[in-house]
Amino acid sequence: MKSGFDEEQNLLQPPERFQNRSLELSPRQAEIYRNLQAIGPEIAAFYLSAVKVLNDDDLETSSYLLAHIAREIEGGLRDVLSTDPEKRKIQKHLKKADLDNLSERIGHIASILAALGIDDLHVPLAQRWISVATRFHEFAHRHGAWASPRDKEAFVPLWHEFENVLAELVGAHFKLLDRIDRILDYEQPTEEIIQTLSNLLKSKVRYAYFFNELDSPAWLQPLKDAGWFDPRNQPIHQEVPDQPVHFWHALGYVEKV
Repeated sequence: MKSGFDEEQNLLQPPERFQNRSLELSPRQAEIYRNLQAIGPEIAAFYLSAVKVLNDDDLETSSYLLAHIAREIEGGLRDVLSTDPEKRKIQKHLKKADLDNLSERIGHIASILAALGIDDLHVPLAQRWISVATRFHEFAHRHGAWASPRDKEAFVPLWHEFENVLAELVGAHFKLLDRIDRILDYEQPTEEIIQTLSNLLKSKVRYAYFFNELDSPAWLQPLKDAGWFDPRNQPIHQEVPDQPVHFWHALGYVEKV
């Protein structure tokens, strides 16, 4: 379905700003971090902070901090990839399903399924996402002011499972294009999506793919209000002999609709 690689990504190296520092990101962590930046600097900063906490053996509250950070990242992804009407529709469907001991988290589960664009609880990625995300609250809060701090190692396995979910969602170029496909499914965008696009479409490949595939007229006004068709935002083209003129993909969408 998709072709071409994002020229802005070097998936084998951690971000340049962290090279030559004590913090080392694995190739997969660097990939997740970089692609979270495409969604937003804030959500990427949460992830980077979690890696720092994970590698710091001197923090006695590591498990609590990691759980809080994981909740922020997971919630941010759901905000971007799901809409309230979808969540309500799926939640109504889930009320007829057997959720075992997760019935009190039906809204959270509906939000996860909406983010994936499905209503089937048995899809493997949905199962893994639900399994980890519905347990973060167990570690995020103190379990007694009189008790000893919870050991970091109690949360580390859950964090690694969460990283596996993140790798499935945004951990590679093609996975990130899958997230764009998910956004393109919306008849009209949410405010969260509009705010995310400026980060998500910094890549020329993702920018071209998005506007070439977008065909809903309901996006026209929100995109216009956000400045996507402002002449001042037109991609800069430099005349190069024997090279085709740069195509303004955003206006290609306008012409199409």
